[in-house]
Amino acid sequence: MSDSGRKLERLVEAVERQFVADGFSVEVRKREYDEEGRQSAEFDVVVSGRLGSTTVSWLIECRDRPSEGPAPSSWIEQLVGRRGRFNFNKVTAVSTTGFASAATRYAQEQGIELRTVDALDEDEIQNWFKVSNLQLFIHKGEFSKAEIRLEDPIQLEVKDLAKAAVQEAGASTKILKDRHGNEMSVIDAWTHTLNQNPHMFAGVSPGGDPEFRRLFVSFKEPEDQYVITTEAGDATVVGIVLEAKLAVEVREVPISEATRYSLVESGEALAESIRFDVEVRGQPFELGVHRLVQDGRTFIAVRGSSKAATSS
Repeated sequence: MSDSGRKLERLVEAVERQFVADGFSVEVRKREYDEEGRQSAEFDVVVSGRLGSTTVSWLIECRDRPSEGPAPSSWIEQLVGRRGRFNFNKVTAVSTTGFASAATRYAQEQGIELRTVDALDEDEIQNWFKVSNLQLFIHKGEFSKAEIRLEDPIQLEVKDLAKAAVQEAGASTKILKDRHGNEMSVIDAWTHTLNQNPHMFAGVSPGGDPEFRRLFVSFKEPEDQYVITTEAGDATVVGIVLEAKLAVEVREVPISEATRYSLVESGEALAESIRFDVEVRGQPFELGVHRLVQDGRTFIAVRGSSKAATSS
């Protein structure tokens, strides 16, 4: 499936999560396997949960093929077959190009619900979303020197070996371990420190020149501390002194897509959505702002390259 098709699935998933009752799950690209463990099907979005004393399942299939025109009746026939074969209680078809008249008639006959996702024009966007660009502030730090502070009391031999190991390894070699046993370099620890301590950028002008800072970061809690393993024993790192240049980059990100998610039969709009495609440190992120039309409730959904998180 194309990336645009995946984005359609994610939009539907994000909106439907806001409608489902507690205890229901919303799964994207759910796979079905036969008795021999071979994949027999993959479903775009599946909503399932207990309703009263029974379990119900709802399949939502998405179609984003602008070059092929309105969704044909053959697609609806496939969905009817899937409903029977995999015992779905309800099936909904979502298309970004509408439906052919024959497809609409057949869907009505077979009880397949139809929905569309259409583009919003600029005036419709401005009715509820008052900005045309997302202003992104990216905190950046380039350190020139790092000194570790070790827990006291500590055997002199362990202390000397730990400091020598750091000097010999350099900033990018994974010589530190966190409390979960994950190996990290001084650069990794520096990046983690920046992410966890945004106050370090206080006074740094957004969009301005980098500013030199000498910073001491204390790892007071045991779960924040690092360990350096030496031949004479483990040395606990309780702080890092950093000399670095800090900057705050300001980036204007335009709207990538604005859409309305609607029921075909009644024409009722369920949600309006704005999507921004953002790249931070080479990693793509998708930020969606969704407004539920019925009650005006707005929520944000953020998805990275490997996982998603949502917040209201």
